[in-house]
Amino acid sequence: MDNEILISEGLRAFALIKRNAQRNFDAWLAVGRGLEAGSTVLMRRLKLNALDDSEVGRKAYNVWLKQSGYNAVPSEARRILRRILDPEHRLKIEEWYGRLTEKQRLRWNHPSTIWTNWRREAGNVIPKRDRLLVTMSIGSGSVIRKIRAEPDVLDHEYIALAADIVRFLAERKCGRGKTKIMQAVNHQLKTPHA
Repeated sequence: MDNEILISEGLRAFALIKRNAQRNFDAWLAVGRGLEAGSTVLMRRLKLNALDDSEVGRKAYNVWLKQSGYNAVPSEARRILRRILDPEHRLKIEEWYGRLTEKQRLRWNHPSTIWTNWRREAGNVIPKRDRLLVTMSIGSGSVIRKIRAEPDVLDHEYIALAADIVRFLAERKCGRGKTKIMQAVNHQLKTPHA
């Protein structure tokens, strides 16, 4: 199906969800497919393999969310829909959902509820939302970074942590200042290591 059609159908489905006219899993799946289609269109335009891997991709996606109206979909629902529609999970979840009673389907229709109950009933342990807390300090300044320690944590959180650590170590070695830090990083990259 055409991406623009999927985007439009997802917006229509979300409008029905908001008006309580249609609160079911199929409507949420339409929203998720619309979000997926929007990501696909953006990745093609920007010639990217993933939107989360670059600042340009993340910014473009946020702009698209606002322009398209998909920013009205709560971020938690968008995040969970991405997990549900992941090829690794999609068919298993749809099969599991098809076996639910009518009463369960009426109760379990939001993406978060679907994800949680599928994980629980499928025997998957739902990870606690533990956090990895990293604290670095230089003089009176400090950097504190919290990272979700979940199996499906986004890689960009770890990349941001690595950037903070590099910045922290560079500031410690060469003082503050972007130019000095970049000189030290470039020097390290050019120096052969045993």
